[in-house]
Amino acid sequence: GINAEYMGLQNNQSMLHREEEEKKVRLGHLIGYLCTLLIGSVIFGYQISIYGSALGTFACMYEWTEEEKDKWNSILTTLIPIGAMIGALTSGIVMKYGRRQTLFVCAGFSIVGSFFVSIFHSVDIEHKAAGIAFFSFGRVLLGLSVGLYSSVTPAYIGEIAPKKYAGIFGACHQLLVTFAIVVTYFIGILLPSEDCEENQEVRNSKGWRVAMFFPGILSFLQVISLLAFYRYDSPTFYSEADEREELTKALEAIYQDEAGVREKIAELQNALKQSVAGGPGESLFKQYKMAFIVGIAIAAFQQLTGINIVIFYAPIVFKKQGEDTAKVLSFVMSLINFLATFGAVFFVDKLGRRLLLIIGSIGCGFFLFVCCLSFSEQPSGASSVIFTVSIYAFIVMFEISHGPISWLYLSEILFNAWMGFAIATNWLVVIVVSLTTPHLIGGIGRWTYFIYFILMVGATAFIIVFVKETKGKTKEECIEQYASVPKDLKVNLVSQQQITLNFTIIY
Repeated sequence: GINAEYMGLQNNQSMLHREEEEKKVRLGHLIGYLCTLLIGSVIFGYQISIYGSALGTFACMYEWTEEEKDKWNSILTTLIPIGAMIGALTSGIVMKYGRRQTLFVCAGFSIVGSFFVSIFHSVDIEHKAAGIAFFSFGRVLLGLSVGLYSSVTPAYIGEIAPKKYAGIFGACHQLLVTFAIVVTYFIGILLPSEDCEENQEVRNSKGWRVAMFFPGILSFLQVISLLAFYRYDSPTFYSEADEREELTKALEAIYQDEAGVREKIAELQNALKQSVAGGPGESLFKQYKMAFIVGIAIAAFQQLTGINIVIFYAPIVFKKQGEDTAKVLSFVMSLINFLATFGAVFFVDKLGRRLLLIIGSIGCGFFLFVCCLSFSEQPSGASSVIFTVSIYAFIVMFEISHGPISWLYLSEILFNAWMGFAIATNWLVVIVVSLTTPHLIGGIGRWTYFIYFILMVGATAFIIVFVKETKGKTKEECIEQYASVPKDLKVNLVSQQQITLNFTIIY
């Protein structure tokens, strides 16, 4: 009886504590702030998939032969990841000047790039080379914006989110990425296909130009929102820069009471005041090198799941049932991709990051193996149905795990100066997978899926052995789990300026 009363008292105190926390946070302001930051996530998802949806339109306008179409598709598709890798590598430098300032840089690249791929893009058949050159340059600029967005958005969200909302807010990044992909597939249904009859009519139409310029409009709206409503950078940035007045104002916009602001300031200042027991930057890296290794691995595993190979071959299977049917089935695939992400939003703070990554790795591996068994050059009947269902099931497993959790986990265990390297690794793997997948499918067929199945077996083992849970922990606590020295000698977080300097010294 005493134990039951004690437990009841504890539960009541816990409930009161949660209610008190909820009162502290200005949730309306936070949600608006989050929506502004998530515009970057929408642009990210939109840019990586809009060209694939509009490929038939460009093939029609430029009157590409099949050989030309394959060549330019390979080149133009790869430009975004190349630009994104460069953007991610430079993100650590840019973010030193502020997360908010980095978003302005992202928006600048996005707006200018959108002009080049739409308004400045000539589709006159007599000046085809110039038109493609303008389009290619615009794609590189858009890639730079995507790379920066993919680094700063998860980090920025993690720095403004109170601990109790960190998981849900972090998962929203991938949710909006997949939503944007759904939009692009829907646009693909509306745009002319490669077998259109009136090439000149397509060239004169404004629909494809609007579709290509849309991210520029979103970037402009993000800038307006930041200037008009969200004028402060993240509290972490102000703490690192020792701008105490701005830090207080930024926190007052997030927390309702002075106690909440004081507690957060104390938490941030405590992290900055801790001395680096290991001394120079090399010691710091040695103490936290496991966090860096795990971060790089998680970033690579997201693409080594085989998500790109699944997305690549699915339309080929669908096209066996007709061009229009393929567009609809591809749209359904993107819709499943989006809806499955809600699973991560729901489970991320219930099951934790580590368990979801393990479940996702096992699930992705299993359905890759089924794809290997049901693969056929001429899909039909039962094998076609099994293959298609396996694709959809694979996407569900990916989107409740590696898809959204990777971005969230990286922002939790990596210093911002290191995060750019992990994101760049992700984009590097995207490039490698994108360039090798068509050759693997054409060369070894079904065994391509078996290769990725083996990779997922390895990923599962790695996650079980090395990845630690971060649910409910502050960023400092998440990183401290990976310290390689005894607990009483652990080095606490230092300012981002020091971390950036340390990493520069090492490399």
